[in-house]
Amino acid sequence: MEVSEFADLHLDHFDTTRAEAVWLRIGDQRDPREAPFYYQAIRTAAVEAYSVPFSQLAPWLGPMPSTPILIFSIGRCGSTLFSQIAKVAGVATWSEPDTFTNLASDKNLRQDPDLRLRLARVALNDLAWKAQAEGGQRYFAVKLRSRVTHLCETLSSLNPDSKSLFIVREPVGWAKSFGQHFGADPRVLANNLSRMVSDIRKAKAGGLGIRVIDYADMKDRPGELCLELSGLSGKPFDQDELDAVMASDPQAGTTISREAGKELPPDFVPTFLKCLEERDPTLLQTPPSMWI
Repeated sequence: MEVSEFADLHLDHFDTTRAEAVWLRIGDQRDPREAPFYYQAIRTAAVEAYSVPFSQLAPWLGPMPSTPILIFSIGRCGSTLFSQIAKVAGVATWSEPDTFTNLASDKNLRQDPDLRLRLARVALNDLAWKAQAEGGQRYFAVKLRSRVTHLCETLSSLNPDSKSLFIVREPVGWAKSFGQHFGADPRVLANNLSRMVSDIRKAKAGGLGIRVIDYADMKDRPGELCLELSGLSGKPFDQDELDAVMASDPQAGTTISREAGKELPPDFVPTFLKCLEERDPTLLQTPPSMWI
């Protein structure tokens, strides 16, 4: 078995009950990375599934031929927009491959950290080899869901040259966005925000080099960010294309687009602020870019 045989397949998930990794072949010829969420695109277009036993994943356990840019976030903070900017900059980018969410939430993997580490290497290497096949790209980006944030040290450790980013947002706007689109309890949101930031702080204290990007700064100065990413890809970016991305909703056509959402109860924000003040007042007293 060779990694090259899977060049046109898409790694969908790890089935720990059956001890198999599952790839999908899609019938749609459009690049699923162009969709807001990669995992949704490949499942919608899937025509065949291929499973590989965990015992036969050795070809994906070697060194990575391309270096990952790992995009962690608190969610509802412009991480999808960041992935679109990275694409404009010429970086091969995957927005929310479900394998990483799988690694973060599967109870069997939480109980077996060694297996989780091996499967994390498989998931990253699958993308690294695909990026390498696209003209030998030196870097590739993976935008991860917020529930993956606590795995920042694990994922970053798999490649010593990996770049880790943490995207954040002003807390009230963040909480309102979550509440409007997911109906989240403000008390739960305060706990979640505190925990995610705490996870990143601990990782940084442990030696992880991580860069914080504030959503507001990303919106105000997208050209600077795109130019920086373009330096990694070695490809010039098109300003008109960047302008089009900034003028559009990166999650348009999904259930969490800007037009979607519901009205919040009047006590939502006060409850959130009270709980966050109790959990970690520095998140209200400090600009997001300085949280860690």
